[in-house]
Amino acid sequence: VTKNSVNANNGRILKYEGLDSNTNRPMYSMWKDKQGNAPTTTYAYNRYFGETWKLQVGVRYIFN
Repeated sequence: VTKNSVNANNGRILKYEGLDSNTNRPMYSMWKDKQGNAPTTTYAYNRYFGETWKLQVGVRYIFN
């Protein structure tokens, strides 16, 4: 089972808001979803077969 960081905006949890006009320092805020909620979990599990790696190994042995 693999994990992805879609729940936390793919790891980008800070949002750049611009420069402070007095100190000329960058200002950041916490990223929020469309409902205004900050992320509460970091990772989600991939639950779909198409999102996982697949490998098939075969062995054939012939007796004469």
